[in-house]
Amino acid sequence: MLRESAEERDRIGILRAEQKQRMAAEGRKERTAQEHKALRPTPGHWVAESPTAIRKRGGWWLHVPFEKRVEIRGKAAGESDPTVGPVDLHADSAVAAVWEGVRCRGVRTIGHARENAKREKVLQKVARKQKRSGRPVQGERSHMGLGYIAALDSAAAWQVAAAIVTWAVMAGLHVLVFKHLRAYRPERGVSWSRRTNRKRSYWLRGKVLEHVRHLALCHGILVVGRNPAWTSAACLHGSRLGARFSPDGRGDPSRFRCVRCGWTGDANVVAALNLKRKWARTLQYPTQQEVAEARRARKRSAAASRDGSPEMVGVTSTARRMPLGPSALAACTGRRRPL
Repeated sequence: MLRESAEERDRIGILRAEQKQRMAAEGRKERTAQEHKALRPTPGHWVAESPTAIRKRGGWWLHVPFEKRVEIRGKAAGESDPTVGPVDLHADSAVAAVWEGVRCRGVRTIGHARENAKREKVLQKVARKQKRSGRPVQGERSHMGLGYIAALDSAAAWQVAAAIVTWAVMAGLHVLVFKHLRAYRPERGVSWSRRTNRKRSYWLRGKVLEHVRHLALCHGILVVGRNPAWTSAACLHGSRLGARFSPDGRGDPSRFRCVRCGWTGDANVVAALNLKRKWARTLQYPTQQEVAEARRARKRSAAASRDGSPEMVGVTSTARRMPLGPSALAACTGRRRPL
């Protein structure tokens, strides 16, 4: 790699000197766009960047980054659409779907709820010990359980990332679509153990995405991110805003219901399938009036739940329908189809 980088830099140096002589003969002070393009490294060749000295425990290390340009081409005439796999990451699972054109071939759920429960249990134990011994010293580890949690999260991130990439390779995917992770917003009014557990769970999603990018690159799979706005609130039959609810009225709302068309399905699967619409740019964003109606509907639903009323409140809007394959509807209603 160093020899290839030296040869490429020598070629660029010779070309730059020739361009300077030509510019002096023509009386020019700036290069043309074609000359700037010629000075770029050849695609497919490794070029060494500026080295950096890094100090570690064993001494000094020399870090030499390498860069390789890759040609990006568009879709050729007559070429089929790439097989897309939207993946929706959650605190205790990852829901992935396989899309080929306008047809959904299947859905798979990769769960890691056991690790989430283990982490919260250890954090509760740490919180009890801290309460007995007083507040910990800032900058010091108060309990060895924190090291166990860090190792648990690291192992879970690699396991989930490997499961996602393995599934993508077996399904023949070309593109993996994830939600773009925003900055974490801490919650108020909850215990320290629960707040820390949710924070580390959000950190775990970022590590899973980082590992997926690394593993997918080795298999030639493109990983992209999309804005998660309205992916969990839009009905699959259009862009109507729906409502999430819990079947038994307790726990996290895991089901999605569109009141106008009456369709009900798994909320996580709905979010994963709407990511595909984000990729294809077919998801219609709601208007300001629809958003205002959604806020009023959530207030009515909260008031109904406080009063003990079992009614479900949702918001609908007029939008064009989007055709879905039977496998997508079967996956959202709870039935699983083999890939």
